[in-house]
Amino acid sequence: MLEGSFLPYVDGVSHRGPLFYASVALAVRVFGNGTWLPVRALSLLAIAATLAFGFWAAWGARRSVAGAVMMLVSAGALCVAMPLDDGLGYNSEQPLSALAMASLTCLVFALGSRAASRRVAWAALSGVALSASGLCKQTGFALLLPFGLWIACAAIAAPELSPRERRAIPSAFALGVTLPVLALVVRYAAAGELSTLFYYFVTYNTRVYLAAFAGSEGLREPADALRSHFYVFLALAPLVLALVLTPFSGVTRLRELPRAYADNGFDTTVGLAALITPFVANASLRDLDHYYVQVVPFAGFALGIAVERVLGESTPSRRALIARCAALLPLIAVVELGWRHRAQSFRQDPGVQERFVTHDSAICRFLEKNTDPTDTLFVWGFFPAPYTACNRRPASRYVYTTFVSGYVPHVHDSPANDAARAAPGSHAILEAELAKARPGAIIDVPLTLGLRSLWADDFLRKLVESDYCELPDLKALGMRAWVRRGHPACPAR
Repeated sequence: MLEGSFLPYVDGVSHRGPLFYASVALAVRVFGNGTWLPVRALSLLAIAATLAFGFWAAWGARRSVAGAVMMLVSAGALCVAMPLDDGLGYNSEQPLSALAMASLTCLVFALGSRAASRRVAWAALSGVALSASGLCKQTGFALLLPFGLWIACAAIAAPELSPRERRAIPSAFALGVTLPVLALVVRYAAAGELSTLFYYFVTYNTRVYLAAFAGSEGLREPADALRSHFYVFLALAPLVLALVLTPFSGVTRLRELPRAYADNGFDTTVGLAALITPFVANASLRDLDHYYVQVVPFAGFALGIAVERVLGESTPSRRALIARCAALLPLIAVVELGWRHRAQSFRQDPGVQERFVTHDSAICRFLEKNTDPTDTLFVWGFFPAPYTACNRRPASRYVYTTFVSGYVPHVHDSPANDAARAAPGSHAILEAELAKARPGAIIDVPLTLGLRSLWADDFLRKLVESDYCELPDLKALGMRAWVRRGHPACPAR
């Protein structure tokens, strides 16, 4: 992508967008290949940005206690409650949250009680940041509803806005949201690939991905429901709904609604976001931990606003300051003790330690022994880690072969449906790319592809039979590995 040979990638499997992949590519360019430093650096940056922007937004809205609670809830959820790969990994929800909080901060400056003089510019920046969050993961665009409602109600009823600002702020926000998406569309149009963008963004999501999940087993057992993150957040809905509706308790006429919303814009907006995002996170019908990372800051805000309302309106007295600090102490203690326990468990878990030395894995040792650094690699499966961990350039754009095989990740379905679900034209593209790249090694990882082996594919089977020889090094890991003829372990015929 950075070199210009690929279009900005739009992911139909996990609904990720091109900015997420571009951020990973930039990190690899800066820090070098490997799954440790680039990913952890990005994760740290995204989490820190989420906390900083979120607190900045709360401070601007005069909700400092809510901002502090949000920071503690987010840190506790990501560092203590969630599994390592979900909370501290770099999934697309992490940059989504950071950009969503940046958008909220700009929105507070554009509409809040302490709004800066250049409200229109802040509104435009808010729209750009929100759009960028959606281009990290498509679910970020759901925030258009609560953020847009705040802008619309303020444009109608906020007394501090001039007539010019009432027109300009919504327009600037809409323009900011539109421009990044328009740039993506123009890039695909210039390449003559608008149909490709539509396929991965719409067709694959609806007719392939969600259609496959519609027939899979859902949360049927009561125990599954109790363990589901979706239902955990849903249990908080009455509290959040009360938070959202409280400002409207004195409204007697319909035309008073915009003014009530504008007067309590921050509380109502983050409350609505806390209600909406669990449904958005669950829309893919997979209950993975990291899907709910985008929910956590808004849930933290909702809890913080409830705490702040219990403490009463802020006053500049020492007693009020002490009360606010004391209210945070229990949550600080929970997060601190939880992290100490988690860090100790990390130090004692060999599986965690192995994640810091991925370049020394059995696969990387196999590739270093049997291929040259300039050789490309092809992995058949839903397993792209060796490309970066082992510093081998991919032989094909299909760094995971779900689109070619027709396998939908996490759906245990009959291979009879694969042909209809494969991306049109993908196999021909794969054949051409492999013929051109002539990968130094080919690895078959059927366990990650619903037990679908490359051996069932006529083209791939003939390729490895004619130009490669099989080595047994990775069989213990449930993989098959071939090396191209001409290498020492595989002499030419």
